Amino acid sequence: MAELKLIFFQGCPNINRIREILKETGCNFDEVNRDDLPDGHPFRNYSSPTILNNGRMIFGAFNDSGLKTCSLEIPTAQEIKERIEKL
Repeated sequence: MAELKLIFFQGCPNINRIREILKETGCNFDEVNRDDLPDGHPFRNYSSPTILNNGRMIFGAFNDSGLKTCSLEIPTAQEIKERIEKL
């Protein structure tokens, strides 16, 4: 079973779109605003938006600098479903 986390930062230009896409998949997901996390938290190193499935990244990017970066090419609901099924 998928345990999805949507990681984002406030003001992300793609957050509303990816929320809608995740809703289209029918999967439940938890949202994590990385701005609310303490310095040094590992989720602060992901681009916005990033989707983790059971801790494994299925969309987004990891950047160990902790800088706010954007994920640009947003997947479709079908692409997300396929990525979930592959894990």
